[in-house]
Amino acid sequence: METHYTTLGVEATASEADVRQAYKTKCRLLHPDKNADRQSTLAFQRLQEAYETLRDQTKRCGYDTQLWLQGLGVDPDERQVEWIVNARSSNATVIDVKVETRLLEPSPFAQLRQNSGADFLYLRIRNNQHQSVVFIKGSEQMVETGKQLLLKHRDEAFGLAAPAHGLVFIVPNEMMSRVPLIQSNLPALSSKHGVQISPKSQDRFAVLGSLKSASKVAAQLQRWTGFKGTILLPGGEELDAWQYEHYCEMSDLNLLQDLHASVTPGPDQEPDSGQVRRLFAFACAKKVTAEENECLTVLAVAVLSLNRLTTPLKRALVSQALCAEWSGLPSKDKAPLICAIASTQHQLIHRSEYEAMLKGFKSLGEFLTGQQGLLLRARGYVSMKEAVPADSQWHGWFEVLITGKLSTFWLQCLEIVRLPQDWHAVPQVMGLVLQHCSGPDMAVDTTKGLRHEQAPSTAEADNDHPKTKTAVEDVEDCLFEMSRAIAHSGGVSVHSLSSRCGQSLEQCNKIVENHKLSFQADQTGIRLSQSGKARAAMRESERSSKDKRKLEHRIAMFASQKLQQLPLQLPHTFRLAELCGLMICLEKQTHWELAAVAFKRLVAPEPGKIRSAIVPFQISHVMKSVINYEKAGKKIYDEKESLVAVLKAASLSMLRNESSSYVSLDVATECLVSATQKPFVGVMDMTEPQMILTSAASRVAAEIAEDDNPEICPACFSRSYSSFFDFAKLCASLAYFYSLVWQKMLIEYSEQVVQVFEILAAAVEKFYEFISSEQNGLRQMVRAFELIGSVKDARLERASSMGLRGLSRLLEISKLDLWDFENLAAVVNGFKLPHPNVKMFEKIGKAAARVVKAMAKVSVDQMVHFIATYGQLGILHHLEKLLKQLRDKNWFKTLIAPWNIAKIDEEQILPHVLAAMVRAQEFDVLQEIAEKYKNKDISTQKIVAILTGLSGCEDKLTIKSAFLKKLVDLCRTCPPEIKDMEQIVYVCQKDAGSLNTLIEICHHRNILESIPKQWQELTRCLECLLGPFTDAKLRVPLLEAAFASRLMQALAQCSKPEPEEVVAAGLKFSVEALASMPALAHAIILRIKSLPKRSELERFKTFISNIALSAKHVPTEAGTAELDAWTAAIDKVILEEASNLGTSRSDLSWSLVEMMTMSSNNLPMKIRQELGQAWLSTILARSRRVFWDGLRVLLEPPRPTEALRAMKQELQGHHPETQSPDAKLSDEVTTEQPVQALTTTCSPTSSPTSAPTSVQESAPASAKQSPEPSRPEIERPRSRSRSRSHAPEAALTVSCQNPKFRGSYRRKGTRNGKAAFAKIDDEEVQLFTEKTCWCLGSPTSGWIRHPSNSGGFAPTEGWDDPTLRISWHAPRVTHGSVAAPRAKVANKKPRTGDRVLKGTPMPLVGEPSPSPSPVEQATLVTPQGELKQWLRSASVDGILMQYEERLVDQLDGDMTFLPEFVCEANSEKVGLARIDPAFWEAIQCTKLAHKLQFSKAMIKLKDAPLA
Repeated sequence: METHYTTLGVEATASEADVRQAYKTKCRLLHPDKNADRQSTLAFQRLQEAYETLRDQTKRCGYDTQLWLQGLGVDPDERQVEWIVNARSSNATVIDVKVETRLLEPSPFAQLRQNSGADFLYLRIRNNQHQSVVFIKGSEQMVETGKQLLLKHRDEAFGLAAPAHGLVFIVPNEMMSRVPLIQSNLPALSSKHGVQISPKSQDRFAVLGSLKSASKVAAQLQRWTGFKGTILLPGGEELDAWQYEHYCEMSDLNLLQDLHASVTPGPDQEPDSGQVRRLFAFACAKKVTAEENECLTVLAVAVLSLNRLTTPLKRALVSQALCAEWSGLPSKDKAPLICAIASTQHQLIHRSEYEAMLKGFKSLGEFLTGQQGLLLRARGYVSMKEAVPADSQWHGWFEVLITGKLSTFWLQCLEIVRLPQDWHAVPQVMGLVLQHCSGPDMAVDTTKGLRHEQAPSTAEADNDHPKTKTAVEDVEDCLFEMSRAIAHSGGVSVHSLSSRCGQSLEQCNKIVENHKLSFQADQTGIRLSQSGKARAAMRESERSSKDKRKLEHRIAMFASQKLQQLPLQLPHTFRLAELCGLMICLEKQTHWELAAVAFKRLVAPEPGKIRSAIVPFQISHVMKSVINYEKAGKKIYDEKESLVAVLKAASLSMLRNESSSYVSLDVATECLVSATQKPFVGVMDMTEPQMILTSAASRVAAEIAEDDNPEICPACFSRSYSSFFDFAKLCASLAYFYSLVWQKMLIEYSEQVVQVFEILAAAVEKFYEFISSEQNGLRQMVRAFELIGSVKDARLERASSMGLRGLSRLLEISKLDLWDFENLAAVVNGFKLPHPNVKMFEKIGKAAARVVKAMAKVSVDQMVHFIATYGQLGILHHLEKLLKQLRDKNWFKTLIAPWNIAKIDEEQILPHVLAAMVRAQEFDVLQEIAEKYKNKDISTQKIVAILTGLSGCEDKLTIKSAFLKKLVDLCRTCPPEIKDMEQIVYVCQKDAGSLNTLIEICHHRNILESIPKQWQELTRCLECLLGPFTDAKLRVPLLEAAFASRLMQALAQCSKPEPEEVVAAGLKFSVEALASMPALAHAIILRIKSLPKRSELERFKTFISNIALSAKHVPTEAGTAELDAWTAAIDKVILEEASNLGTSRSDLSWSLVEMMTMSSNNLPMKIRQELGQAWLSTILARSRRVFWDGLRVLLEPPRPTEALRAMKQELQGHHPETQSPDAKLSDEVTTEQPVQALTTTCSPTSSPTSAPTSVQESAPASAKQSPEPSRPEIERPRSRSRSRSHAPEAALTVSCQNPKFRGSYRRKGTRNGKAAFAKIDDEEVQLFTEKTCWCLGSPTSGWIRHPSNSGGFAPTEGWDDPTLRISWHAPRVTHGSVAAPRAKVANKKPRTGDRVLKGTPMPLVGEPSPSPSPVEQATLVTPQGELKQWLRSASVDGILMQYEERLVDQLDGDMTFLPEFVCEANSEKVGLARIDPAFWEAIQCTKLAHKLQFSKAMIKLKDAPLA
């Protein structure tokens, strides 16, 4: 229908602006000026009319009303239209409702208007007399109320709603045939019950009256309709017969008492499933919905929770419909109904379907409440405590059951009764069962759930400390889990692994690539190696066992409390694991006899089965429990065999093999530690218990050899894994145990342990760079090697030294900033090597200073031993900072306490503590400690110890002189041994008076006879005992003579003494002593076959000067008249007896001289009494008439001056070119000439390739007031070919105490990018560099190492052997094409490899180097500059210059090493193949173009024509 709105093209709700805009748009299209036809004109007129109507609000309101009424189909008059228009124009709400016309007669509008306040108007619809439209006017609320009242009036009129005082009965369709009969009986029924019954429709009857009367009428109508009718209540509920009876019973209408029959059918008729569902839904009201698909069992459970069960509900609960549905449900869904029936108090008729499960519930409840169910009840109680936190809050069953904490308990319940296994996830089931297990702090409610009361918690024994996993172990665990999840045998992609373990893709790739010990990667993906899989499986097993162990411990705690209330017996239902937990829990309780019963049953099985039977406990827990009972004085074992069984089980569990499971490292360590304690250590004299040591040793070896590749650091060492501490503790425990019982062990068992420690030491030294620096682990490892070093076994001592050496290198490169002082002290106390790693101790000292600075209290015991170790090693100066901090903390004052002093005194570390106080300048404390010892009766050793500690503070303490006097008095009373005498002289060396007093003691026979004969011991004793007297310018004639005789004998027995050592020994004798013993000076000169090192030349000059001075010195000794008389007497006897022999021999054997003197009667007996057994050699050392050289006696006086000339000629004979007119030795030796003459000699023979300076350059120096010796030129012969047949040229010389390593070395290729050397006369001895250090030695003779590998050449000093020195023979100078200027001057082409130029001077030590000529300045360039020029000439566009820094780092900038990387040319190796691949790796060269340029230049350098 066309309206004004359609004409304009707008909606009926359009605004005035929208209407105007639409009108303008239409006008442009329909205006007559643009459209001349008639139709357009008519359309424009309609448009004009529509716009005029809609623009006026009054006209528009009337127009809208007209349209509305036309749409309803009514024909109102003007008054009615005005009523509607006025209502709409006044903003009142007007709605229309269509109703049947007959409902409006009589008119209900007065009542409706009164109840709602709205105004009503109805109009009939034309062409339909049965329908009318009712208009409702008023406010919005009034209109809505009026509408609801109108509709209610309509529903009551048609029976669609029950009246307020009554009900409506609805006849079902199948009973419509009975309606006439029912209608005929309605009057009688109405009068009988006093109600009004009126038909509302064909199938509906309204009953008005009281609720009770109406209910009786409804009951009668139900019987007439076969209990199929429906009753409509005033609230709108439509109830069937079963629901209505429940309604009446709940309303207390007592229908059964007033009526002869029930509202529902008889007992022979049961409700069907629909009736049961509707009844249950109605009974539960809002709790359960009445959907058709609602499970009857769920509704039944809800019904059983009601407080009251009506008769219809009871009949429905046992109906066939419910039982049939329940029987077809899964077992998990059956549980709620069984639990609801079991818990209800109503008397129900049970059906057979329910009986079996109800009986199982009853049996389980009876078991849990009895004695046999004690442990199961405890498990339930502990399971509840594990499932919810102790927060005093209720936790619903869904929250509790989803954790799965109660599933284990339910599985153990099923061992008692037969019930479905999946019932552990049913809240009703667990609620009923756990009610029997509730404790004082646990509440159980079948509806609410569980509540754990927040009570003061008791500390539980839990020694399972959490371990921190490394990143590698995290990846191992993730890969292990993922590998088990996939079915195929392929690997896992790196992307999947990265997302699973939370590592970035780059980190994950790096971990997999750098840890071949754990991972294997190929095209199929990443897989765990065999060892990695074993470690991941072990960690997973440990995590699972730890959780289960905590649970078992709590269960045992609960059970032990209950068992104490019962007789002394254990239920037979206890398993071995439960007995183990019970035994552990009874340790701190009085009822410990139960533990003895439990232990007896625990060790009954075979040892091999015990470990698997006590899971999740370990055999170590059993051992520790037995030890705790033993400490408490409670013996829980009857026979030793039970302890042996436990030790056997521990031994078997420690072994690592593929056929059986084995314990982790920490458990193995606990087993071993427990075996060292009572009562287990008491059975170690038996053979079988010793197996635990071999098992531990096998486990250590298996951990080291975990991987087949011996070049990979084992996981037990590596810092990438967390097992180092456990492994180190196992090693320390094994070492401690073995140190206790090694004398009782079988030989084969002991041999196995020794071999393992040798393997361990070798592994530590080999992999020390990769070993974890975890402080507790390193402490245990140091302790292990310290303990095995204490066993009297040469192999173990070597292993101890090797292991500690490797650990010292590790500590030297480790970060110690975060270490505890306890661990630092323990590590230091374990390192007591003859040659300690000084850098390591210096680093530990600095770390200790930082740690102590932050400590509030410092342990006296730990700090004292820490300081004492540094003092014993002679490196106390590295603790300067620490000692100052201790002084600032007043720590030294705590040592004054009597118990501290007594302990320090007992452990013989007092000197080092006192020395530390001196360095810390704690003089007040020192004075107090010294005063405590002043008046005590103490031994000589104790006084020496005190004075040793007080050295260095002579000006600060007055007590030292008193101790010195006391010491001297004691020495007079009881002469000390020579070792003690050395210490006495040392502490008295700065006190001339005390030394003068000690001269008498040094002349005692015991001292003279105790002088050692071996060279090393002799030189040491000479320095310690005679040196202080010489330095103090005091004469000890007898002691000097005794030392001289020993020295002469030692020199005679030594084939090739080092000149430095001979000179050092000779300098211990003063000029006066040499003057009184010319034989000593003569013998020493005879033994000097070569000059010492340059560094010892000054000492050598001093010694020669002393000899020269002694030749002009007239002895004027005081107190030696008797000694001189003895010497003269012996000289006389020897000369007379020699003349009596009548022979022309000039020397006599020592045995002949002894016979002469022993048989002579002209010698006094006092000589032997005073001088001891060495009386003859002592006297001959002072002889001036005969010369004893240590072997034979020459019948001529000693002539040291002539010997000095002979030595000079001999040295010049070795180097004849050193003889020059300006450097001749004068025939008459003066005091100064020996020193001057020896400075003109050639360079030392220990450095044969050193080049001296020229005569021309040294001549001006001779004109000075103190003329310098000339340096004649030595022409060094040039080599003609690289493959010459004569002896190779020496590159360096090594000097040390070990003759195996002492000698000259030549170049022998490279190793690790640096030069390697071999001994010329023994190719087995080599010098090369490893990754972190330099090494010198051989596989058979052992190794000496230097802790640094920096630089391109071996360091000259700082080796493990402090006596080792390395001397380089020639400086590195120009060669090859760079030496062109030099070749031009010499008129000779230089040869590649020449490292010393002809005529190049080598200055002596202490002399300045002469300035080179301009030509030489052009030739002598630095090695780095030479290398730089070579790189530029060898490369295209300087592309090889980028490798300059790496070449300088790897080759020390010396290009003479480059030809060593080029092999000889042959048919197989040409061009690039001739270059050693190690060279490319050393300089990190990967590009082929660069390699080709390098190879071309290096081959040219190798094959260059020689001069």
